[in-house]
Amino acid sequence: MVDIEKIRHLVKTYFTLRDQNGQDVEPEINPDGSVVVYGSAYLTKSLTDGKLPVKFNIVDGILGAPRAGLTSLENFPDMCHNLWIPKNKIKSLHGCPPYLNELDVQYNLLENFQGGPQVVNKIIAYNNPLKSLVGLPSGEEPYSIGISFNKELPLLRLLTAEHIAIAEP
Repeated sequence: MVDIEKIRHLVKTYFTLRDQNGQDVEPEINPDGSVVVYGSAYLTKSLTDGKLPVKFNIVDGILGAPRAGLTSLENFPDMCHNLWIPKNKIKSLHGCPPYLNELDVQYNLLENFQGGPQVVNKIIAYNNPLKSLVGLPSGEEPYSIGISFNKELPLLRLLTAEHIAIAEP
């Protein structure tokens, strides 16, 4: 049985939830224990086990968790507008929502984009030890990407991007 009050307590302890006007919002807790936020969710505490403390189903705004100690995308939402998770220790995008407006994964430990979104408008991935561009969206939808230069990186994969920014390491 799902303890809804415990989940609600974890959400209030670890996250600030705001609508697009900056007003506090209450989470909805589904019968399976997953959390729905009609607004944005910002992680306000560092994590000790590297994953979100509750399973999100939908965050229709930003899910922000910079410098949180994340090592995986376990418990990340199935639907999210923007995912802002820079300066963590994420090695894999498995668990990433399939459709995003923006994905910010700067300063993580990504070597490729496997498990990442199928459709995304913008990827910000500077300062990752990328060895491959496998997993980047390959559909018809154009997107923008920012990465750090690595002489070993096969840059031809970027030909499907609409805008490319490559920074010096």
